[in-house]
Amino acid sequence: MVYCFNPAVTMVRTTHEEMVTIGRVMAEKLNKAVRPTQVLIPLGGFSMYCHPGEPLHDPEGDRTFIESLKKHLKSSIPVLETEAHINDPVFAQTAASVLIHLIERPSADERP
Repeated sequence: MVYCFNPAVTMVRTTHEEMVTIGRVMAEKLNKAVRPTQVLIPLGGFSMYCHPGEPLHDPEGDRTFIESLKKHLKSSIPVLETEAHINDPVFAQTAASVLIHLIERPSADERP
């Protein structure tokens, strides 16, 4: 699916097969983290055009990505799924809280 936002920006919805690959690649990159890491997933959609009725709305594709990401992610990396959309204030508040917790948490090399 291709959506022309304006003459300079075109958005493309990836196929389900591509979502599997993207989930795996993201997990591989996250698995290399050396500092505390957590994944937040907005179950309500990943972009402003992923709401029901919008051109890039594909909950099955989103679920395919999420399942692939979780399948390939190390079990030591927590995943927090929220019912919010990525642009919802509650998702932003959750992300900020998680970030603050991760920043304030001492890393393994800083613990006594």
